[in-house]
Amino acid sequence: MNANELLNQITIPTPCPVNWSAMTGDDRVRFCASCEKHVYNFSAMSSDEAIALIRDKNGELCGQLYRREDGTLVTSDCQPRPQPPSPSPWQFSLRSTMAVIAGFAGAFGLARLLYADRTQPPPPATPTSSAPTGGSICIPPNVMQTISNQSSGQSE
Repeated sequence: MNANELLNQITIPTPCPVNWSAMTGDDRVRFCASCEKHVYNFSAMSSDEAIALIRDKNGELCGQLYRREDGTLVTSDCQPRPQPPSPSPWQFSLRSTMAVIAGFAGAFGLARLLYADRTQPPPPATPTSSAPTGGSICIPPNVMQTISNQSSGQSE
């Protein structure tokens, strides 16, 4: 696995409630007075620097992660997201037609919602945000093993 594949497996199971801007430090690392730990900003590091930090801290660290919509972890050496091609004229008219159809479907859905049976509670909302996630980092054991093996010169 390359560095980006390893980093993309990192998660933050329980995000930290403390805002990054409330912490003291610089763009790469700040100190959280609430938990009294250093918090590392992976988007200000290259992939290799992030792997070296994880190896140095033996996977026990807090960090702030930014992810793209496709789930890729953003690092300073991350490739820019490819720009979509500009639409041709026929695509514009197709999109306009789809927008009108969506409008009618939305109006129909709203009408059904207004006359729906209100005895069932609504399902819980799923939060979606492109905001950064910060907290104690969870590194899968196989990823940590691969990172450790890389430092000792072994390969899988």
